[in-house]
Amino acid sequence: MKAIGENILKLRKDKNLTQENLASMIGVSTQTVSKWENSTNMPDITLLPIIADVFEVTIDELFGRNGRAECCDPNEVFDITCDDLLRNIIKSGENGEEHSVEELLEHFKSCLDDPRTRTGIFNKNVVYYRKKCGGLLLKKPEKGWRSLLTDDRVSSVLKILCDEDFRKALDYIIKNHNTDFTIASLCSKCAIADGEGLARNFEQSELFNKKQIDIGSETVTVYEMCRGDRLFLIFAILTYAVEFDEYECWYTNYRYNGNYYFD
Repeated sequence: MKAIGENILKLRKDKNLTQENLASMIGVSTQTVSKWENSTNMPDITLLPIIADVFEVTIDELFGRNGRAECCDPNEVFDITCDDLLRNIIKSGENGEEHSVEELLEHFKSCLDDPRTRTGIFNKNVVYYRKKCGGLLLKKPEKGWRSLLTDDRVSSVLKILCDEDFRKALDYIIKNHNTDFTIASLCSKCAIADGEGLARNFEQSELFNKKQIDIGSETVTVYEMCRGDRLFLIFAILTYAVEFDEYECWYTNYRYNGNYYFD
């Protein structure tokens, strides 16, 4: 974000005003305007609406903030983020000067209507984009991509997500906004036979707290969702599992040629 003084200078020149003109319109001295533009002094807060009104801009714009980038409808965040990702993908390519980035962006987005269309930048890092599932940015692991194939932590996570009972129970919990439940109640609602296996996966997933409730004659184990933030990662894994299953390459004769990108 530029200093407010730089923006006042730019806005003044865009309006073809001299420092004297601007000073008289605001009701300050020319020296004051000069100090603003040189960033020697900042305008008093009470003057900001007046200065913004002179330039016919918002106070945010006076400070150099782009309204759309700084504040947008939450429902638009996904599309805005994907557009920015696509712009950077386009800028990274050899596009020449025949078309602007914005023109190429619109062309690119129209091509993405084909469900097979994907783009990626594979180097030390990976950027993957598809209209259906948005964008994915991955930084290369310190030990390289291949290290993921033999990482035991990957196996334990995938084992949990491969368990149909775990996914079925999680679906029921989210759908019904359950906060507290027992393994027995879930097994009953979801027709799950292996309660011990479900409890084991619940604990390994670290999504839940386990509490012992004393009800007098006995103690009941109650689970509660405590790490709902981890669900985003679970759904990201599942999204790309489906993406892998649906993947269709345009180049039917493509074969891995042993390039170094995934070392």
